[in-house]
Amino acid sequence: MDKITLCGIECRAIIGTLPCERLRRQKIVIDADLSLDLAQAGASDRLDYTVDYSAVEREIVGIAETSRFQLLEALATAIGRKILHHTLIASCRIRIFKPAASQAGKGVAVEMNFARR
Repeated sequence: MDKITLCGIECRAIIGTLPCERLRRQKIVIDADLSLDLAQAGASDRLDYTVDYSAVEREIVGIAETSRFQLLEALATAIGRKILHHTLIASCRIRIFKPAASQAGKGVAVEMNFARR
């Protein structure tokens, strides 16, 4: 299976379980791997045979910036389910990095995989 990767999508979201995290948006960074067959797109040079990754990026930002999830896992699930609405995408991997989630490290990331059933 071929892959399109959207890297380092920066958003500001209400995310977290602490009371202070519910008051203001904080930076998160999202990566999305989209698995699909790209052979026809490569042979034809036509957008009809692939996914418009700029549209997917807008969807990801829209979900993240309007959500009010407590858990990164819940946000990743909402994004993964939305991405699978694109019929050409067979599966996806969502990784969300939250820099402010660690006191001693650079941050915490959650990575989840989603596939059509």
